Amino acid sequence: MRKIKRLNADIPDDLKPARIVQEESELRKYFLQSPKLRSHSRPPINKKIFYSESVWSALQKTFYSRCAWCETHVASHDGEIVHFRPLSNAKGLKEEESLDSYGWLAYVWDNLFLSCSGCNRVRRNYFPVGSARAPVLSTWRGANILETVLLINPCLDDPIRHLSLSRDGTLVALTDKGQHTLMLFDLNRTDLIFSRKKQINHVHFFFSGRDDSVDEFQKFYLSDDCPQGIVNLIIAMFMKEHVGGRPCRSTNKVESFINDSVKLGYFAFDNNADTLGEIFEEIEQLSYRDVEYDKFASILDYESQASRHLKKIDIHHFKGLGHFTLNLKYSESKSLAPCMMLLGENATGKSSILQSIALAMMTAAQRKKLNLLYDDFIARDNGEWTVDHIQPAEISLTFNDGTSSMFRIDENFNAIGEGVSNIVFLAYGARRFVKPLKQGGLRNSIISNTLFNPVALLSNPTGWLQECDDDVFLSVARAMKEILALKQDDIIFRNDQRHIMVRAHKRNTPLENMSDGYKALFYVAIDIMRHMLKRWDSLEYASGIVIIDEIETHLHPRWKMQVVSAFRRAMPGIQFIFTTHDPLCLRGMYDGEVHVLKRDEMHSITEEDDLPRFQGLRTEQLLTSEYFGLLTPNDPDLERRLEDIAGQEGDHQAEYIRQVEQELSEMTVLGTTLSQRVVHEALARYLISVTRKQPEAKDIKEDAIRAILNVLVQKGY
Repeated sequence: MRKIKRLNADIPDDLKPARIVQEESELRKYFLQSPKLRSHSRPPINKKIFYSESVWSALQKTFYSRCAWCETHVASHDGEIVHFRPLSNAKGLKEEESLDSYGWLAYVWDNLFLSCSGCNRVRRNYFPVGSARAPVLSTWRGANILETVLLINPCLDDPIRHLSLSRDGTLVALTDKGQHTLMLFDLNRTDLIFSRKKQINHVHFFFSGRDDSVDEFQKFYLSDDCPQGIVNLIIAMFMKEHVGGRPCRSTNKVESFINDSVKLGYFAFDNNADTLGEIFEEIEQLSYRDVEYDKFASILDYESQASRHLKKIDIHHFKGLGHFTLNLKYSESKSLAPCMMLLGENATGKSSILQSIALAMMTAAQRKKLNLLYDDFIARDNGEWTVDHIQPAEISLTFNDGTSSMFRIDENFNAIGEGVSNIVFLAYGARRFVKPLKQGGLRNSIISNTLFNPVALLSNPTGWLQECDDDVFLSVARAMKEILALKQDDIIFRNDQRHIMVRAHKRNTPLENMSDGYKALFYVAIDIMRHMLKRWDSLEYASGIVIIDEIETHLHPRWKMQVVSAFRRAMPGIQFIFTTHDPLCLRGMYDGEVHVLKRDEMHSITEEDDLPRFQGLRTEQLLTSEYFGLLTPNDPDLERRLEDIAGQEGDHQAEYIRQVEQELSEMTVLGTTLSQRVVHEALARYLISVTRKQPEAKDIKEDAIRAILNVLVQKGY
């Protein structure tokens, strides 16, 4: 970890007061509400601001394109922008949460840091303090004065005062702040220890006494390849002979030592290359260890495992998939939940891929409840529904931390695989009907049942939502505001009879009286949240993997356009995997997140390569693009009539063309928006009148405007 000099001069344009005055005003208005009102909704934070180009560039410059805590090099596509003080639900060492803390500091430049996914996955919303938390709407400076923060802030603290280094590359804590930082960012991950060990040997080589070692070291120290924080710790250990036999505890002194060595032309060490062991031998005696260390470290390790997401899927001989690999591509959206959408015609393997993921994720006990016949999942021979040569089906899932999960169906149709028990995994099939409430007990609910059994019913979560405690209900209510796209003043609440009510459009509506499509979306979302809240304290920071086949089922076009974004906003830590046949559901997806399946010339299922960018395309453009592959979005009957023209001859062809032209003039609607259609209709009427009246040129403009206005009046717009 490197001590950082954060400069006000580097504040990015998108965080300057003139740019965020509206966002700051909305935040202040929210936090001036009573705590009861705030508990029903989330702070109105525009997360897109954090991932704007100016903020990215400023943080890359400030942190030298490295993670603020582990110094791993992070490029823009795999780095994460995080808040030192979290946006909400700040969590202490005893698992207690502060719902409000610290949303009002969302746009403060000093609160934004560059992080790698490994450090952020472990820490999440933990922010331990050894004092009371700063009050709502306190300033950044005021919060630093009032709180005893138990994490190292490399922009305010000198890491060398809190951390040291052992010879094997392990970081050790010298203070309680150092210890909590090590735990919460998991700074002794295997790959980091290995990298530090290499750096120790590298620095030791420079101190071997060669004449050019100082010049070579200076070049290395100032290069982009140098993790200066770790190198400073190493040099501090080498300097211990010069500070009373103890390692140096100041970055400034380390930097002064380097500058003095450059001026002298050599390193002023009594130590040489043969005394490396002696330099590090006292380090274990300096480490700090709290009595609760092991217990809390165990909790963090479990939560880190539970926060993993899928990175790669390998499938062999599973149903119609011979050899298929799916890499979950980089997403341009960092402010929303990670997401993947599968597209493809029927029988291109979309549902098979979802089932393969489910089988590899589920434990043996969960799979047993499904009563599956595993020979149904073995690849069949071409041309016949037979299996002459049984090849075991194999599925391998690779997660973003490098771990994996394997599932296999052997020659005797036995299922083999331990699954992943510590990740919350849920799967929903294309048919998502809910049991009546009186039959909707949750005791017998089976994970992923609807994905494998199309007539299975989802358990009704309404009873659970009516009976859960207030904190759980409010966590759901806040998330459901995102799902249902309610306004800031709208809320979801329980009345005196504990019925679920939605207050929107200035009226209260019982959940059971809402439309079927509305309820279908509501029930699936609640079911997901119910399972997540069994494991996590809040939905804002809950993590897991959820797959939904044909996300568009039961939804009106208006909801299809916003359902993906709604889920991603409501539960930003969950990885969603969807399939769809509807281009409207691509709203809310970003380039790189959509995968298109197809069958090649050998009838094997493959993935479409070199897909174009789709953001900004209209629906009919999406339909005729590589994403859906239609030749035309026009009426199929009309297309057939046009093709039949070539089959007509002579006068018959001319007459047939006139008939088609007449039909086109009556049925074709120009324009894709309401305003465009109005203008086109007005112009059509105007052109007819032009042919009749033949007005002078000076009257054309005025007549056109009048024609459009007349249409607007006639249509009542």
